Amino acid sequence: MSQPYLEPNQGPAVRKSFLFVVGSVAIGVCVLAAATATGAFVAFEPETGTLANGAVQVTPSGASGGKAVQFGAGAAIPTPTPGGGCPAYPAHPDGNCTGIPAGTTLTNATTGSMSSGASCANPNIYTGKNFTDSTPTVTLSNITIKNSKFPTGAIFRSGTCVTISYSEFSGGIAFSSSHTVMFNNNNVHDFDDGVDVTSDSGSVASNITFQDNWVHHPTAVAPDHADGSQIRGVAGLNVVHNTIDMGVWYLDGGVSVLNSALFFEEANGGNTGIIATNNYLNGGGYILYAPGGAGSITNNIFGPDGHYGYVYDTVDARFTRSGNVTTTGAPVSF
Repeated sequence: MSQPYLEPNQGPAVRKSFLFVVGSVAIGVCVLAAATATGAFVAFEPETGTLANGAVQVTPSGASGGKAVQFGAGAAIPTPTPGGGCPAYPAHPDGNCTGIPAGTTLTNATTGSMSSGASCANPNIYTGKNFTDSTPTVTLSNITIKNSKFPTGAIFRSGTCVTISYSEFSGGIAFSSSHTVMFNNNNVHDFDDGVDVTSDSGSVASNITFQDNWVHHPTAVAPDHADGSQIRGVAGLNVVHNTIDMGVWYLDGGVSVLNSALFFEEANGGNTGIIATNNYLNGGGYILYAPGGAGSITNNIFGPDGHYGYVYDTVDARFTRSGNVTTTGAPVSF
């Protein structure tokens, strides 16, 4: 999963090493400011092909050739399936309303045993599974996963109509160029990055909702710079009523390893249609980084454990913000 970061007092061009795990192959990449590498690569421009199934051509800033493909245009951002919901804001999700329900019996399975459903309205449903494959990459559409466990995290890539609820992820989860995603009431823990969205697999991620999740207890080690949720290219994202708690800032071997609870970076076509509201955000160097995006950041509660402060000083002017407070009710202005 891609893990770029901004260190305090460093410009936005700073990046860190990151790792993609695809099947059993690990590919490490390091991107440095003002540095390039030569070598073999494969380039493709999906926006030049024939578009179908609701896909449209968009023109986000920073896209290669000035154009990109957005799938699922016009689809409504999903809402959680009722049942077992978390207490309303200003209370926040914890282990009482997230993760695998007590009494659930898990059956070992692999993500390779799953298949795409017939349609968004008629998905294949998988429940009570313990997925034993290591950091699987799932490329399916029209699937619902609930009451299940991913012991080493997962990557969901290029799928449409993916719902994941009341499940547990040890090691984090990433959605890469995914569309119409509902991720709700999940317990995410022991990660270097918690819940990430990126648009680096050929299309702009779109219509995604994170709601009522508990993201907590990172286990980052040097050279990680961990984020509770990192957003790098999306058109339409709701981050609503989650607990994203990175805990107390710490060093590993003298190196800082916690970056932020929530990070919006201007990458892969940018971030538009953002709604970040009613969350509890805590920990990291700065609790919030928002140098890239358009939308609203409202009514969030900021915990006490931002090592350098609540918000990194560069915030995209396209974000409206109001009602953000500390745990004591003092305003957080940015």
